[in-house]
Amino acid sequence: MLVRTCSALALVVLLFVSIGYSQPKSKPSQSQIESQMETNKELVKNFLNTAFNRKDVKAAAEMITERYIQHNPGVPTGKAGFLQAIPGFYKMFPDMKWELKHIWADGDYVITHSHYQFAKEGNGSAVVDIFRIKDGKVDEHWDVSQEIPEKIAHTNGMF
Repeated sequence: MLVRTCSALALVVLLFVSIGYSQPKSKPSQSQIESQMETNKELVKNFLNTAFNRKDVKAAAEMITERYIQHNPGVPTGKAGFLQAIPGFYKMFPDMKWELKHIWADGDYVITHSHYQFAKEGNGSAVVDIFRIKDGKVDEHWDVSQEIPEKIAHTNGMF
């Protein structure tokens, strides 16, 4: 009887090993979560600065995943789409500047509220970009944009 019990136990252990059973991973601590969100915010700031102020499309492309899911209707999806679209953007807006006004992170998502100045003259646009981060790279992007008018109905400004 003891031999059968030991044999059965050995079979169960072998089964767990063969299917890759492991101890459940412990949940990350609050400080680890906060640290990761800060890292994600730094990635996004660096990505936007590299893409729109330094205008270094190749360096910016290194910060995105191959599948880079794009929700802006004017930009093709994927890293290849990014590499195809952004140089044309530089030609259309050679004087473009990007300035971060606010940034938030929630888990794998980073949200920026920025001032995009597309030309030397004019007020530019207030833009909210939403990014999802995966494995230390920008994996998905949404954006909404609003032109900054000459006159507004209050003194609060757009930022």
